[in-house]
Amino acid sequence: MEIEERIEVQKQINPDVLGLWAFAFATFLGNVSSLGFWGETSMMIGTAIFLGGVGQIIGGWFCNQRNDLFGLVAFTCFGLFWVANGVESLLLGVGLLKSPALLETGWYLCLWTVFSLMLTLGSLKKTRVLTVTLVFVVLLLFLKMIGVWCGCKALIDIGSVCGIISAVLAMYIAFYNFITALVGKCWLPMR
Repeated sequence: MEIEERIEVQKQINPDVLGLWAFAFATFLGNVSSLGFWGETSMMIGTAIFLGGVGQIIGGWFCNQRNDLFGLVAFTCFGLFWVANGVESLLLGVGLLKSPALLETGWYLCLWTVFSLMLTLGSLKKTRVLTVTLVFVVLLLFLKMIGVWCGCKALIDIGSVCGIISAVLAMYIAFYNFITALVGKCWLPMR
């Protein structure tokens, strides 16, 4: 394949589909699990590490190839977030780590809240659906942070619901981008 043809193919490929779907899948399953519908199973840990983690890192790498700083930072960082959470769950499960203190967990969530707020502000020139998705990610992390620090399970659960909403919105964007890339247009609204 000629260099010009490869460059043209790279321009046509939208890595957001992979990154958003990987984010949505892991976030949806993780927050449904957090609500107590099922525990941390091998399926959850595998999904966190490989789809949520590696899948988003690959999406971020392809965003880098098209000079998309937002996609690179968002997908790579959230991908590493999911790898870290999956590995932590695995090591906790086999007894190689002890559970972190609530103060540590709260600060961890605080840093991710600030990161997600940065992404939300960076998304203001992108689609509204993406911005709203990230607002729900900020709410997810903020409410879980406050819930952990205050010992309030209701806030943690409300945060999980926000996570599920953000996952569904990310699925919507991924679906829209996938259909648009394959067909050239999508009947779903996107603003």
